[in-house]
Amino acid sequence: MPGSIDQSGQLRRPLRHGSSGRARKAPPGARPDFLIRLTNATILVLEVKGQDSPQNRAKRNFLDEWIQAVNQHGGFGRWAWAVSRLPADVAGILADVNRDAA
Repeated sequence: MPGSIDQSGQLRRPLRHGSSGRARKAPPGARPDFLIRLTNATILVLEVKGQDSPQNRAKRNFLDEWIQAVNQHGGFGRWAWAVSRLPADVAGILADVNRDAA
């Protein structure tokens, strides 16, 4: 299982099996900025970043793998992720993810 939600509803730090078959832990400090449940029941992990960095790219790579694993598992609903670089991006991101998952 790539991650879990405990009895209190807290998302536990996910594990992911990498291409080597070994479990990988999330990068340190890899907590989502926002978890948003959309009207189509998709859970969107929204990251807000002003500037990019190697650490942010590593977190996004891990997040992409984790989202794919959660969706492949199928037991946690549908998940998606996006990055907003400007506040004006958010409305479009929400509309796109809500439409894509419908």
